[in-house]
Amino acid sequence: MSATPYQPISDASDANPDSPRFLVIDCPECKKYVLTATDLDENGEFIDVCMHCESVLSADSPSARWVHAQTVLELGYFVDGIELDSGEEKESGCRGGSCGIRQPDNSVHG
Repeated sequence: MSATPYQPISDASDANPDSPRFLVIDCPECKKYVLTATDLDENGEFIDVCMHCESVLSADSPSARWVHAQTVLELGYFVDGIELDSGEEKESGCRGGSCGIRQPDNSVHG
């Protein structure tokens, strides 16, 4: 049984074309879309492997997709320096919590 067909989670068309992209492929062993890693085969040739089970995967597979970091996050991975976009506007600075200081909740009055 293979994973359900990949549906783009984030619209990459509006993303910065210079931003990094990551290769995800439907892994038949893990039965889900996985992030890939590059390894060397016994002949010293580059191959793509599953990050979870190390199965050899093909970048030429119909399920292979190059996706932006936001999509990688939505697939359940961590990308350093990138936060999952909730679609909501967040406050910046200390009021938004980015400085690490907890601010009082002004919506609750005793």
